[in-house]
Amino acid sequence: MNPENRHEPLRLESSNQLISQLLSQNSASDADEFARLMRKGLNIGTYRRSIFRNFWLTASIVGLVSSLAALRYATTPPTYLGEFQLLVEPLNTQARVVDPLAVTRTGNNVPTEHSFGGLDYPSQIAVLQSPGMLESIVQEVQKSYPDFNVGMLQRGLTVERKGQTNTDMTKILRVSYVHSDPELVATVLRETSNRYLQYSLEDRKTRYSEGIKFVEDRLPELQNRVNSLQDQLQALQEEYNLVDPKEQGTLLSGEVSQIAAEERETRKLLREQVTLYNSLRQQLNLTPEEAIAASALSEEPGYLKLQEQMQQLEAEIATQSAQFSEESPIMLDLRAKQRNLSSLMAQEAQRILGQNLGQGTGNPRVQAFQNSVRLKLIEEMVAAINQIRVLQARSAEIAGIQAQIQNRFQELPAVSRRYSEILRQLEISNRSLDQLLTQRENFQIESAQTEVPWELVSPPTLPKDGQGRPIPFAKSNRELLGAIGASILLGLLAAILLDQFRNVFFRTEDIQDAIDLPVIGVVPYDAGAAHLQAEVPPTATGDRLDSSLFKEAFSSLYANLCFMSDGAPIRSITVCSASPSEGKTTIALHLAQVVASMGKRVLLVDSNLRHADLHRRLRLENETGLSDVLLREVQPDDLIQPTSVRNLFALTAGQPSLEAVRLLASEHMQTVMFRLHQTYDLVIYDAPHLLGLTDAEFISANTDGILMVVSVCQAKKSHVMQALQSLSVHRLPSLGVVANHPNPRAIASLGYYNTHPRPLRRQARMVEEPARALLNGSSGNSSGGNGSHHSRS
Repeated sequence: MNPENRHEPLRLESSNQLISQLLSQNSASDADEFARLMRKGLNIGTYRRSIFRNFWLTASIVGLVSSLAALRYATTPPTYLGEFQLLVEPLNTQARVVDPLAVTRTGNNVPTEHSFGGLDYPSQIAVLQSPGMLESIVQEVQKSYPDFNVGMLQRGLTVERKGQTNTDMTKILRVSYVHSDPELVATVLRETSNRYLQYSLEDRKTRYSEGIKFVEDRLPELQNRVNSLQDQLQALQEEYNLVDPKEQGTLLSGEVSQIAAEERETRKLLREQVTLYNSLRQQLNLTPEEAIAASALSEEPGYLKLQEQMQQLEAEIATQSAQFSEESPIMLDLRAKQRNLSSLMAQEAQRILGQNLGQGTGNPRVQAFQNSVRLKLIEEMVAAINQIRVLQARSAEIAGIQAQIQNRFQELPAVSRRYSEILRQLEISNRSLDQLLTQRENFQIESAQTEVPWELVSPPTLPKDGQGRPIPFAKSNRELLGAIGASILLGLLAAILLDQFRNVFFRTEDIQDAIDLPVIGVVPYDAGAAHLQAEVPPTATGDRLDSSLFKEAFSSLYANLCFMSDGAPIRSITVCSASPSEGKTTIALHLAQVVASMGKRVLLVDSNLRHADLHRRLRLENETGLSDVLLREVQPDDLIQPTSVRNLFALTAGQPSLEAVRLLASEHMQTVMFRLHQTYDLVIYDAPHLLGLTDAEFISANTDGILMVVSVCQAKKSHVMQALQSLSVHRLPSLGVVANHPNPRAIASLGYYNTHPRPLRRQARMVEEPARALLNGSSGNSSGGNGSHHSRS
């Protein structure tokens, strides 16, 4: 279709498009987000209508439950309440100080202000109401009342501390019993008071003795355990020579750091000495042994004289070699003297240096003359090699010590863990042992002292009148009021749940509350709505059309469509519904008739290629139609038929064909629709229902929007919401909703005769007033308005 005919402002402002934009951001949570936007909080109006609609159900439930509660209240026999009171603690602090038990409840046997914290009342009351205590009371009562049992005692017995707040809280326990038999009440109170007084003296003292026995049975085992742990701890300390693993770890860590520092320093010095030694050896070109030999020869006077003679002889040879050749007698004599002197120097060197060193000096520099500089360098090289050997020995020693410390350091975590575990167990055992010993002392002292029994402040009493007859306990109407209130809530809940179970829209307001789209039309029931009604000419009473409520509904619907489009004409509409049989064909048919009666050229297209029905409503032939346009590429102008209504034309569906259904999404279908939209003022497509089918979605994608028909009292609410969710996910434009009342009960029972529905509370634009203005002026100006509209299109 032409892009100029698409109403982008309308789709961007509509609530359905807003939902589509939100759902497209997170496809994983489409259903949850859609449901949240559909409801948008609690709507009281929906529940109020459900309650009014099911008033008799609510009234029946309230009446029945309230009657049963009132009957039970009236037939309940009178009950009698009796009570007695026990003082369970001394009245003042002075009495507590002289209480022998006060000494045993302090740390240093000296009572302090915190020593008189008082009795643990919740625990004490729980003991008094324990099954064992109640069973002993029941056994005594059964002597007079054999049928009496623990359940009867539990239901009527109350033990509580007298007083409500901290300011009036007392040290008195209030014990009461209620029953319909006053004699039984008196017997139960008497036996209960006797049992509680007995408990206050004898039973508690018995528990002290049992406590002492329990402590003494546990002491030997615990003492042996403490001794065993102490032996293990001592053996571990002796084995690894440690007192505290933490301190030992600290010392070892310090030693490791110190050894590492010494190792680094030794390596540094060793590298320096090696560098110095290599440099001196390169300068002297002597090994350490050769350097020592050269130094020794340089210090021998006899050898020094031989060196001087050799130097003189070599100088003379050098002088004579310039004058004589090597074969001359003079040169031969000088060479012989040189050989003799060299041999003599070698013998002298061997004598001075010894046999081994003298034979191993093949380096001529050893026997050469050593000046003071070379002698100094020789001394430094000898010192360097000696220092290298010392540092190498130190490095080896450091490595051995480091290995020993490292082994001890690796063993330390396991030893420390074992030490800590033994120490922890020892601490626990010592603490348990101390507690048992302390508790034994307390038990012994408390058991030896005279117990202070509870005091009966108020004996068991039963209220009586002046003639000595028991006074019944006043009935409480709280249970009756609670039952009435519960019945009201139950009735309201039943009414709401019944509507939820029915899962339909009962009124137009229900549609407005549930759907976030504008309700732009409300169609009342009409008996002849299945077919087109004959056009009625204007009456003589005036220029206003004599139209029925049914026709006015479609006039209002079209007016709303026109005014909600911001002046841009709507050229194509897809009419569909969520489920079949909701009246979408009827809506499309009569909407087309109303628009055609205004002078517009309207084409009604039956796009339901599965179950065509429009031709029957219009009484037209259906041998060929839209399916032939898609399958055989027939021109739609050749198949469009005029109807009995002026300006209204129809393109029937043709013969049902699944192959044609698949072509609804083809480019050929889009081309056909574009041509039809250019030819006619308005094209209305009667599409199949949405659930389970995609036909309407393919068609609506190329129209100005979808007109959703919702049948009141018939359409399933869940189906409608599911269809709207599918439209929002696929981002299909929605114009609004038409509420259809397909039967008299749907409209008459609700009293809904307003043709202008109230706009949705979240709708951005009011459409009611423009629609009313159009209806009021639809008589005399219809032709001019139509011409204007037609000229714009």
